[in-house]
Amino acid sequence: MLDFIGLYTGKTLLIIITAYVIAVLFAIIMHECAHGYVAYWNGDDTAKLMGRLTFNPIKHMDVLGTLCFIFIGFGWAKPVPINPARFRNYKKGLITTSIAGVIMNFIVAIISACLCVITLKFFNNSNLASTFLRYLFSFSTSINISLMVFNLLPIYPLDGFNIISALLPYGNKFVSFMYRYGQILLFIVIIAISKIGIFSFITSNIYTALLNLWAIIWGL
Repeated sequence: MLDFIGLYTGKTLLIIITAYVIAVLFAIIMHECAHGYVAYWNGDDTAKLMGRLTFNPIKHMDVLGTLCFIFIGFGWAKPVPINPARFRNYKKGLITTSIAGVIMNFIVAIISACLCVITLKFFNNSNLASTFLRYLFSFSTSINISLMVFNLLPIYPLDGFNIISALLPYGNKFVSFMYRYGQILLFIVIIAISKIGIFSFITSNIYTALLNLWAIIWGL
């Protein structure tokens, strides 16, 4: 994802790096705020009381997850604290709160892909402003797709696991296994998918599909 570093220098490189950082921070903020607000709507104000219903990126950034974003192309944020015991409906609250982040990332990816195509179609791509917008929306599309797909993995503590655990019976062996070994497994999976390229294959195909869809709509 950072292959642009060797292609540009000077102001252009600075603008592209700025666009990348903004896209990463925005994706993280929207993902975690979606969790927090949906939990709040379900009756749990834990995230609000702990100051996590905020657009301050520092509150949401996980150091390792952010470094993975920068160097590998996918990552995660600091999980929003929730207390399912406060949900008015436990199962509904847990499922909707867990899935809120990935849905938000998909919505942002769709909008970003649209804006990327609009920029290509209507803006003069030879100046720095249009370069910034083009890369900002392109990065936003790809990063939000990456965050969405990665968090759907059914591994603790990712959203995919939380969704599955809410659907399975209490005391399920899979859930117990994941609570015990999930973080180790997640580390192994991160190494594996960064090596074999299947993750980038999936995300790049979704990215291409969204851009092609909007290109058809806008007649590009």
